[in-house]
Amino acid sequence: MYILDFYCFQADLVIEVDEGIHRFKENYDAERTEFLEATGLKVIRFKNDDVINRIDWVIEEIEKNL
Repeated sequence: MYILDFYCFQADLVIEVDEGIHRFKENYDAERTEFLEATGLKVIRFKNDDVINRIDWVIEEIEKNL
């Protein structure tokens, strides 16, 4: 039903990287996250800028959720 940015099957973890367009899609993103979490998945989100400028922090956050 949804296309995920990244998905780790072993950890049931969804990683979403949000760009500027997501500012206008907050309700959609919230409903999408709620649906995914209702299926047992954990969803974590990062801003595109964080992936580009703070990749070490992003990796640490992902590792915390594995």
